[in-house]
Amino acid sequence: MANALVYIIVAVCAYAIGSISPSYIIGRIKGVDVKKSGSKNLGASNATMVLGWRFGVLIGALDIAKGVVAVLLTRFLAPDLPSIAYLAAACAVLGHIFPFYLKFKGGKGFATYIGIVAGLHFPVAVVLAVIIIVVSLITDYIVVGTLTTVVTFPVFVYFYTGNPVSALIVGLASIVIIIKHWPNILRIKNGTEGKVRILFGKGHRERASKQAEDLKSLDEKEEKE
Repeated sequence: MANALVYIIVAVCAYAIGSISPSYIIGRIKGVDVKKSGSKNLGASNATMVLGWRFGVLIGALDIAKGVVAVLLTRFLAPDLPSIAYLAAACAVLGHIFPFYLKFKGGKGFATYIGIVAGLHFPVAVVLAVIIIVVSLITDYIVVGTLTTVVTFPVFVYFYTGNPVSALIVGLASIVIIIKHWPNILRIKNGTEGKVRILFGKGHRERASKQAEDLKSLDEKEEKE
């Protein structure tokens, strides 16, 4: 019973940490409601489109930090309980995606996912970061690097720990992220997904602003249909 209570406390605390939204907070400070602009997503990618790459990088770093903190929390509360760090990791990601105080509409969870990987297995996070950059640059789509990561990591967890429960917990978080990125996959197919060079290349502000407007128009068209 005592262990069950610890699992619940860790899950709730990790979810609460994950639900903190730097994108929303910084956007409001700048006088912009990010969840009503661009792709209307509270992640670093949309923040980059709406607020510029500097704020996008800052928000991405803070989202990563949430994942790291949530995992490290378990080292103080219950370092010896089976799979508890992986439970905290998944709850942090879900908190980012479904923040309770924003009507459960947050980001897509990937930056926080990278944070939980760093907190759980830092060398793996470094390797995955390189893979993300290389794959994203080759394909010109960040989402391809994202999907490569969330598919690969649960497999690693399974073979590294030999614990199917831990792998399943992380895998469930991965599945939610894949579902949240499904519109991006469809936009790649339709040729309307934002490209890396638009977000970070020369003249990124102008192109990102146009992309945000295009996304807004596309959403309005889909709503009418």
